[in-house]
Amino acid sequence: MKDKGEFWENYLSGDNASLGKLYVTHFEPLVLKAIYYTKDPETARDIVAGLFVYLMELPPQQRIERWEKHSNFDFLFLAIVRNKCLVLHKMVALNFFVIVHF
Repeated sequence: MKDKGEFWENYLSGDNASLGKLYVTHFEPLVLKAIYYTKDPETARDIVAGLFVYLMELPPQQRIERWEKHSNFDFLFLAIVRNKCLVLHKMVALNFFVIVHF
């Protein structure tokens, strides 16, 4: 079985199936972290799912340009989810209509 680092490298090369493997292993832990910040399981799932949709839709060249330098994708995923949760929290506090984009 491949390790997570190989899945990340394959994803960067354009293999969305490898991203699917990362989704399977990372979705629930990321949702739990997002729930910590949002206090809402549905919003947390939307944020995490949005991250993976965004990653899947990136063309391979943009994947390499943007993410190749990040070898610790576990931390990268956590940082992105945390930041999206904090932006959402700030927007709600300011009474803005919120649409979370990646």
